Amino acid sequence: MKLQGNEDLRVRKTITAIRAAFEDMICEMDYSKMTVRKLCDRALINKKTFYRYYPTMDNLLMEYQAEMSEEYIALTRDLRVPEDCEQIVRTFCLYSAAQGEAYQRITCSPECERIREQMIGRVLSGRRESEALDRAGTGERAMYLAFVRNISLVVYRQWIADGRPTSPERMADVCCELACRGSEGFIGRFCRG
Repeated sequence: MKLQGNEDLRVRKTITAIRAAFEDMICEMDYSKMTVRKLCDRALINKKTFYRYYPTMDNLLMEYQAEMSEEYIALTRDLRVPEDCEQIVRTFCLYSAAQGEAYQRITCSPECERIREQMIGRVLSGRRESEALDRAGTGERAMYLAFVRNISLVVYRQWIADGRPTSPERMADVCCELACRGSEGFIGRFCRG
């Protein structure tokens, strides 16, 4: 349940406790190991109280992801694909790098893939596309959007898996080069001379 600010103090405390317990748990264990019982024990509530606000743990995860993506959506709302591809990709990389461990775990965890795809769909549904992309066939359009989306996620995940070996800005540069100019543009920088 997303807090609106006008809820009773007890409701706000309960939702805050649920969210804090969820965030702690997602940082400590795989999502598949999380249970409503464990979460309720940490939040110091009973299961009935949890179910009053969330039908399932997946609903809580979806809400959490939606809230995490709101700022990114706001930052990229007026950008168009493909003209603003580089700015969209760079914003994703830098936004993701600035988030905490819970975001990192959810974004990198294969266990959250199904729910993460729903969130990505939400992000993309608000994206404006240019007429140039409209001229591409439906299959080509879908392939292009999938490529840009997936390369951004793959680069971010690899950067996390490698222990953040470069600055977020350098990771964003590499991601933009790969997403917007392809592997030839990236490798070409090392082969010129």
